Amino acid sequence: MIRAMPFAEIDTAAVARTLSQIAEKPEDVVDAFFERKEEVELPPEDDGPGLRAWREEGFAIRLVRDGKTWLATRDAVDGKPFAEAL
Repeated sequence: MIRAMPFAEIDTAAVARTLSQIAEKPEDVVDAFFERKEEVELPPEDDGPGLRAWREEGFAIRLVRDGKTWLATRDAVDGKPFAEAL
């Protein structure tokens, strides 16, 4: 089971340092996008279908260089997937 990393635990300074290493040229642009979506649907008071929970999480890293764009995405917010995407 993969434990989701709470966004509050993300070391933003380490993320910024890592992204700055990707930007090798002054005109390079590097972005990181983090997403988490959680939904819970409670049943109606009568014989409803039951509790429904939905959870999505992931991130993307984008590099724009010389008019070209590269995008790496992962479906988990954690250190290892982040390093793999970089």
